[in-house]
Amino acid sequence: MEEIENNHQLENDILEINQLKPDIIWVGLNSPKQDYLMSAFSPLLEKSLMIGIGGVYDYLSGTMKISPEWVKKLSLRWVYRIVQNPRRLFKKTFVAISGFLWLNLKEALTIKKK
Repeated sequence: MEEIENNHQLENDILEINQLKPDIIWVGLNSPKQDYLMSAFSPLLEKSLMIGIGGVYDYLSGTMKISPEWVKKLSLRWVYRIVQNPRRLFKKTFVAISGFLWLNLKEALTIKKK
């Protein structure tokens, strides 16, 4: 992602991180930006390990509530998150689910033809 790879502020941050020499760096961005950032900049780190934590900050700050146990058991955490923040999460989730359903339908039709 060019926006990340050509970001001079991030280059300055990497220089500072290398001077501070932390063992672990938490990266809390939305996916896929978090993955692109870690992929592009982890080779430039002299010592540190980058760990992507995604939405953990949302939970720690209290802007997003952790789903109840019954929601977890039904594997519906994603629905619980969308209900809490539909404006931010609906489009991304809708695209992912649509793609997943399309690929499943396509595979089912292929299997049926055989």
